[in-house]
This record gives sequence, structure tokens and C-alpha cells, in this order.
Amino acid sequence: MFNTIISQHYSRKKVIELKRDFENQNGFIYDNVIMTRLDINISDIIHFSSKLTCINAKILTPEFSIFEQVISGPSEQMDSIITMFDSACKYYETYCGKRLNFSTNEFFMYLHLSKCGLQIINYDYPLDYTNSRNGLSRFNKSFILENDLSIKQQIVFKEEQIKLQNTKRWKMF
Repeated sequence: MFNTIISQHYSRKKVIELKRDFENQNGFIYDNVIMTRLDINISDIIHFSSKLTCINAKILTPEFSIFEQVISGPSEQMDSIITMFDSACKYYETYCGKRLNFSTNEFFMYLHLSKCGLQIINYDYPLDYTNSRNGLSRFNKSFILENDLSIKQQIVFKEEQIKLQNTKRWKMF
């Protein structure tokens, strides 16, 4: 479990570095950046009518934790997520105990962003966690053909269903 959490911090660091490199190579800075995990189901378009001025996240417990699965903010502030990877072990060493363990990302991401001096405001993202299902299992996989007889482990798409993927969830892409 520890390696999974550290890997997540590392992945976020690399994504932000790629974003930063792209901005530098092309001479601009994004107004707004949204970072999500793969295991969420965004149920509607997320629209910001102007440049964000602080971090937007669903606040779970004021002054303690945020829903870190979706975070948005100005590009420069989102860059602060890079240093979470380097700070994580020190945070765990300092704060982990009987009531808090290293996998409590909701607390540790809030702690990190706060230590970076960033203001976090509450933002309710349009998410769907129907039937308390979590992870990628929430997504409709009816377009995948599972075949136990295949020689190699592979995913094969059912031709007749590929064109039918027109649910509200996909309209934003």
C-alpha cells in the first residue's frame, strides 16, 4: 500500500512537470489546471468562466482535509503538487499514528498545499459515485469483449458497441 501511495505522488509530480515543460516550450502558462485521479467519474462539464485565483477542492473537514481526487487552480499554484513527492515521507514520519495513516491522502494533500501557503476554497465537482462503487470498475465496460480462449491477455473491443458510446459522461470530450 505504501508503494501505491508514493507512486501516486510520483505520478502527480511527473504530470505537473510535463505540463510545466510544455508551457515553457510554447511560451505560455495555462490559466486553469485540473488534476484528477483515474478512479473518478466526472458526471458533467467542469466550467470555470475566469482564471482561478486559488486552489479549488471539495473540503471534507475544514482546516484538515480535502477530497484530493479532483483539484484545480492556477497553473503556478498547481505546480506546488510537484514537491508533495519529496515531502511525503517527512509528513508521514511526523503525522502518522494510531488515528492517521499514510494512505490518508485527503489529509496529507491538504497539509501539503497549506504548507505551500496556498488558499483552498470549497468546490463541489460534479462526480458520480453511484452505488458506492469505487475505482475504474464504475465505468461501463460493455464495449470490451472478454475471451478466456485468447492466447495473450488482451482487450478486444466489440465493434457493434464502439459507436454506441454516447452517454452524458463522454460529451465533455
